[in-house]
Amino acid sequence: MVKVVMSVNTSFQATFAGSPDFKAATSQPTSVQALAITTGRLSGYYGTANGSNHLFYLYHYSTKCQNAPHTGCPTFTVTVVPNHAGKTVHFTLQVFSGHWATVLSFNDTLASNSKKTEVFI
Repeated sequence: MVKVVMSVNTSFQATFAGSPDFKAATSQPTSVQALAITTGRLSGYYGTANGSNHLFYLYHYSTKCQNAPHTGCPTFTVTVVPNHAGKTVHFTLQVFSGHWATVLSFNDTLASNSKKTEVFI
């Protein structure tokens, strides 16, 4: 058995050199699609707090977040591997105030490096 960690779509082909009891053989190529791995990173927070089975990121949101440089504003960077430049990613921002509520939800396009950073304003 051979284990392979793939980061791009590829094809595999097995070859057997043969033995005294069996003749040499080569399989047909088999195409394999690499599945996307999506990771995200929050930034702009001033601290964290532990809740029951949750880690909360704390922000001092301000109307100043609407203007650059967005210091201290809720910011999220998503990265998709392998590169999915030009594909759509979906963002959802929820706040917790006794219960979770969605306050913002939208789609955006991954850049040429397969990343997208959004400031939630």
